[in-house]
Formats: sequence, C-alpha cells, structure tokens
Amino acid sequence: MPQSETTKNAPVTREPLKEALRKITIFADLTDEQLEWFADNSEDLQFESGEILIHGGDPADALIVLIEGELRGRRDTGQDTAMYIARAGQVTGMLPFSRLTVFPLTIRSFGHTRLARLHKDRFPVMMERIPELTPRLVNVLADRIREVSRADQQREKLTALGKLSAGLAHEMNNPASAARRAAEGLRQCTDDLRQANAKLDTAALSPEQRASLAELENCLIDSMASAQPLDSLEQSDREEAMTTWLEGIGVTHA
Repeated sequence: MPQSETTKNAPVTREPLKEALRKITIFADLTDEQLEWFADNSEDLQFESGEILIHGGDPADALIVLIEGELRGRRDTGQDTAMYIARAGQVTGMLPFSRLTVFPLTIRSFGHTRLARLHKDRFPVMMERIPELTPRLVNVLADRIREVSRADQQREKLTALGKLSAGLAHEMNNPASAARRAAEGLRQCTDDLRQANAKLDTAALSPEQRASLAELENCLIDSMASAQPLDSLEQSDREEAMTTWLEGIGVTHA
C-alpha cells in the first residue's frame, strides 16, 4: 500500500539527548538526574557533512561529546592530509584542567553529525554535580597528551629520516666527495688514536694493566667486526637512549 503524503513527510524523531548520552561509555553508569543535568546544560547540535564546526584559532571554550558521525580536523593551508579525527562515542574539545586556549585546527563534520556541547563556564558545577566525570575526563586528557606526544615523536623521526635520505642521495651522487670525507674521517681517527696512546704512555700502568687494556681492545674489535649493522631508525633510537642515560648520570655535553 503506498504511503500517504503525511507519512512520507513526517519529521524524523530524534532520540532525547539524555538517552543518547547514556550510550557513551563515560556516561553509561551515571544516574538519570546526572544525565539530565548534563543534557539540560548542553547544546544539542547537528551538522551536515562538510560543515565547519570550529575554525582554527577559535577560542577553546567547550567540551564536545560526539554522539553521531565523525569530526575531521585540517590545517587552513589546503593540505589534504587529515590532522585529527574523532568518532562517535568520543569526548573532545576543551577538557577540565586542559591548558588549551584556542583550537589549532579547523574542524569539519564528516557525514551527518550530532554532538553535545557544554561550555567551560559550566565545568565547576559539572564537577560538583557529577564528580564521577572528573577522573574520567582527566584520563581522556592524558590519552590526548600521549597521542600528541607520540605524533610529535613520529614527525621528528620522519624528519630525521628525510635528512638521512637526502644525505645518502648526496653521497651517492658525489662518490669522490664521499671518499674524501671518509679519508678525512680515517685521518682524524688515526690522530685521536695516536693522542690516546701518547697519554697512555705517560700513565704509570703496570704490565698487567697494559695487558688487560690490550685484551679489552681486542674484544671490542672482534665485537664490532661481528656486529650486525643497524638501520637508521634503530640507530637513532639507540643514540637517543644513550644520550638520555648520559644526561641522567650528569655527563656534560652528552
């Protein structure tokens, strides 16, 4: 039987915000009274795909609970690579105890999006009325800090890898220059060895001590000869770990 015109044009009934919030993990076990307070004090907003929610540089003044859809952040430079993604069920935006002052990215909706927006002016009352939320939001903030730190470390490694690749390309294109630098490095190592031997000769070492040093030197040479070469990233990680250790024991110019 064909639908009547009235039925086809009937508005879609939206789930009450309080019930939608209960499906979000950090809100799931709150009381009806607590959920009702959060819903009553939040804006219930909807956006179509591609709409801008936040412009880069806007004040960071609200906590956002993403109920439906997805948010994607990009820098205002026309770059194609998404810099930030939040999906339904996540809490984002300004969080209690965060030092965020402005949103660094422009945020757009991806698909139909629904969210609850709680202004930061309501945070003190929220933490009083719903104390269970405070440690949970602090955990969300800590996870975000770890994610940002991890992303920064990855960018630093990629930058180092890019520099190494450029250096290798330069060396491959300039074999004569590479050979000359290798010879210079070998000459410097020989000079360092000569100076070290001169200092060693001035030390009052017993024959047994000199024998121990010679044995140690032979062991090191054998170890280096049989050591497997490291890839550039592993070598970079080990150098960083060594530097951190040296700094930790007070070595200057680590």
